[in-house]
Amino acid sequence: ILGDRLKPIRSTAALIATKIAAIEIPSRKWPKAVEQLCSLTNGNNPFLAQAAFEAIRMVCEECGDHMDGKQNMILTVVKNGISQNGNEDIKLAAAQALGAALSLAK
Repeated sequence: ILGDRLKPIRSTAALIATKIAAIEIPSRKWPKAVEQLCSLTNGNNPFLAQAAFEAIRMVCEECGDHMDGKQNMILTVVKNGISQNGNEDIKLAAAQALGAALSLAK
């Protein structure tokens, strides 16, 4: 669903993934959540990449206190999304994720 062609569906799926992560990450029940979202940003599906960046942004906002050790990975993925992709929607989503990711870098 994250890779759906319709943006409202992708955004809703990203929000649902974020809400699940907000419950699972603090209790360490989904330890690979961030890694899995980051891996979705560099595939062949631009819709999936855009939604993954949207979810990364929201996870950073909601779970920031539980993201120790994930900051460099997130910042690297976001930087790559901004600089290496020709798709403007992906660049925008990555740039928005950058704002949330920077708050993790203390």
